[in-house]
Amino acid sequence: FSFFFFQAEDGIRDPLWSRGLGDVYKRQSVRWRPHEAKGVSKNVLLSVNAAGQVQHWLSTSCKLLHTIVESTMLCCADFTPDGSMFGIGGDDKIVRLYDEVSKKQKAKLEGTINSPGHANRIFSIKFSKNDPNIVASAGWDKAVIIWDIAAQEPKTKCIGPYICGDSIDIIGNLLITGSWRTENQLEMWDMREAKPTPINIKWDNEPGVSPVKLYACQACQSNGKFLLAGGSGTNEARMYNLFQDTNVTPTLLATMKNLSRACYTVDFSNQGDICALSGGDGLIRIIDIKKQEQY
Repeated sequence: FSFFFFQAEDGIRDPLWSRGLGDVYKRQSVRWRPHEAKGVSKNVLLSVNAAGQVQHWLSTSCKLLHTIVESTMLCCADFTPDGSMFGIGGDDKIVRLYDEVSKKQKAKLEGTINSPGHANRIFSIKFSKNDPNIVASAGWDKAVIIWDIAAQEPKTKCIGPYICGDSIDIIGNLLITGSWRTENQLEMWDMREAKPTPINIKWDNEPGVSPVKLYACQACQSNGKFLLAGGSGTNEARMYNLFQDTNVTPTLLATMKNLSRACYTVDFSNQGDICALSGGDGLIRIIDIKKQEQY
């Protein structure tokens, strides 16, 4: 279970990481530490794995900088936009928040008697760019919890999404969810509502074709204009225009279909001009959004 680094322009593997970095544990999630992070090294990658290890790697030297070990399988991780804190989640249904500099735990989000936390494995976690006191988490229990970090309790819940991968995102006041199911797979929610209700983003299929089940969805954080999602069933990914307005439904821009295996992960470049997707076929597809051409 290795990870490698590639040049996005030509697909050439970084020779420093030519052999990858392998161990016996399955890596479930990786995140680049934001360059905005103060008082720490640049070019650092965060990874979590099935053995409960939280590891920081220096990408320029293949050096392991730090390891935290939790007593549970970990499935997801995310940084705050300023890089000052990171969060992790996994099999024990708890969201843990850590200070990035000290690597000490700052909060343990598991709910209260009156406002319970998650009831099953957590597969996705995402911090808000607009509100540093907000983090969202979701998984198999069909509930996205919007946490109040300061109060260490749920602020509100979005009921319904069945999350099986890195398939929630926050853009402005909108929560985007991609569910592994055959109906209402892609939805938007207004997090300002006390009891948010979903707005369905249509994912129509050709007659006789198995509906898509989503494993991944991400919004373009640099400009807020695009939404990318992909999954199994039809083994495809789609890009939508995103208007950051619950009164305006996103419109379909492009579809990449007939993949030989499911799409498990999608993302955008920092500038928002490039997107990437990958899945069970072992290929990484890098696409120039303006030209709509695959590299």
